[in-house]
Amino acid sequence: HPNDISRRVASHLLDIGGNSKKERMQGKVAANNSEKDEEDTARQTFGFQYRAFMCRRNLGGPLANALDLPHPPNLSLMYGVLFAVSSIQLTLMRIYTMLTMHVPFLRTRINRWHASGMSTF
Repeated sequence: HPNDISRRVASHLLDIGGNSKKERMQGKVAANNSEKDEEDTARQTFGFQYRAFMCRRNLGGPLANALDLPHPPNLSLMYGVLFAVSSIQLTLMRIYTMLTMHVPFLRTRINRWHASGMSTF
């Protein structure tokens, strides 16, 4: 069972990238807000909701509930959008994986592409 620290870490990790670099550099993020107000505002962004939804799909409901991850009502527009976008992403990842596994030409080409990316990193 996750404790309070686990819940805060999960919330923090899901919120990474929630604010623009310009806002962070200017100190506008949580400058005069309490932590609770900042957390509530972060939980309303689409990025946070999407990452929480993906975690919920990967971890399952019971663990996501224990981590206090938000979830929209099942018959809401937000749920439909999150489900559609996440399904498209997962399908594209599956297609990419299957193509690189079963098409030799693509496998060697993509291996080279990833290797060149690792060398420039």
